[in-house]
Order: sequence, then C-alpha cells, then structure tokens
Amino acid sequence: MPAVLWAAASGAWLGQVFLPWTSRGPLSRATPLEAGALRHDGVLGSVPASVGWLIVLVPAVAAILLVTVPLSGRAWRVLRSVLAGIASAILLVILASLTRAEPDRFGPGAWLALAGVLLAVGAFASSVVIKENR
Repeated sequence: MPAVLWAAASGAWLGQVFLPWTSRGPLSRATPLEAGALRHDGVLGSVPASVGWLIVLVPAVAAILLVTVPLSGRAWRVLRSVLAGIASAILLVILASLTRAEPDRFGPGAWLALAGVLLAVGAFASSVVIKENR
C-alpha cells in the first residue's frame, strides 16, 4: 500500500508542472514552468524569484522519489520520507506565493500538487504503521 501511495504522490507532483496553478489572473493560463520563465524574464514581478527555482526542483525530487518506490529497506524509507517532506514544503511555499493560499484561486495544478502532498502524508503514515506492525 505505501508503494502505491508514494508512486501516486510522485505522479501528482510530476503532473502538476503541466497545469496552471491559479484559476484567475495572468497565471491562470500559464503552467508553473512558464511562470518561472516569465519571472526570470522579468515579465512577472509579482512572483518571487525563489519560486522559479523551487518550481524546477519539485519534478526532480518527484522523479527521484518515484525511482525509489520499489526499493525496500530502512535507508530507502528514510530517503522517501525526506524527499516527500522537501517536496511538500516547497509546494506549500509555491502554493502560498502563487495563490495567496486562497482555495478559490487554486487552479488544477494547485489542487493536484495538494493532492500529492496528502498522498505523501498517507504514504508516510502507512509505511510507519506497517513497519510498526512487523
């Protein structure tokens, strides 16, 4: 069960990059990667520069997490937990920056990223429960 949840969280985090994060405004038609590029070019002054770098980091972390899903052992469980914590923190920072943490401003990418965070929490919790029951 935890492996399925880890894979689903990774998939959600990889998929969110291709969807707009806001439901209105100039970013409602731009994916996070496009927003990062627009910010880098100086077109979007409202998006902090750090968000552009963080947006690139999440798919990399998600890909590494996805690769570790079939691997077992304590070190891999710890690595998955750390990677999921990093990705979740980054996504929540981006969510707050791009949508001002207002759910009515969330676009499909924001909802998918948030679903990934919840799936990662579920994967972590289920891996802890399964480990304790062994």
